Amino acid sequence: MTEPVAAPTDVVRQFFAHLAARDPRSGRGLWSEHAVWHLSGRHSRARDYAIDDYLTMLTEWFAAHPTYAGHIDSWTTSGEEVVSVALTSTGGEAPTSASGLMIYRVVDGLMREGWGIPTFADGQFAF
Repeated sequence: MTEPVAAPTDVVRQFFAHLAARDPRSGRGLWSEHAVWHLSGRHSRARDYAIDDYLTMLTEWFAAHPTYAGHIDSWTTSGEEVVSVALTSTGGEAPTSASGLMIYRVVDGLMREGWGIPTFADGQFAF
């Protein structure tokens, strides 16, 4: 008997629990081997990341911004594979609060691809 595969929202929520603990590396098992994170915008971190590079960048982000706090404004699903998370944050590199949309494609219980899209200040800051 095979184990049931976690719902896409459950996978993303598990990853967010690792982010809330400021330990993104502990969530590596939730990502596929060849996952890619696309971080858009006009800031210095904007580019495509192999998943291990993305997790390193997140670890560095938390070290550089010790007061960073994110608040989830909404969760939305689309079809069987896509989870969208609207987020507002403080304590990052933006001079005030920041906002963005995070989109995850989850297949067979693993995140395969993701997008971080700033929704403020013409993409000048990561969120």
